Amino acid sequence: MAKKVNQRMKEIEASENLAVLMKIPTANCHELTGDRRREFAVNISVNFRLIFVPDHFPFPVKEDKSVDAIRVIAVRMIGTEDYH
Repeated sequence: MAKKVNQRMKEIEASENLAVLMKIPTANCHELTGDRRREFAVNISVNFRLIFVPDHFPFPVKEDKSVDAIRVIAVRMIGTEDYH
C-alpha cells in the first residue's frame, strides 16, 4: 500500500489545484459527505483511502457554498483509512 500512497502523494503535489487532481481517473478524488463534508479522499486500494482537507483560511467556496476546487492549491493530510 505504501507504493500507492507515494503515487497519490506525487499526484497531489503535481496537481496545480484540486480541480486538476479531481480529473485523474485512477485517483478517484472525491469530496466526502455528512459529518465529513469538506474532507476529500483519493483511492489507494479497493477499500483504503488517503484523506485530506483544503488548507485554506478562509475556505474557498463558490456562491452556492460548494468547494471552489480551482482555488484549492494547498491541502493538509489527515491520514489513511477504510471508511466503508
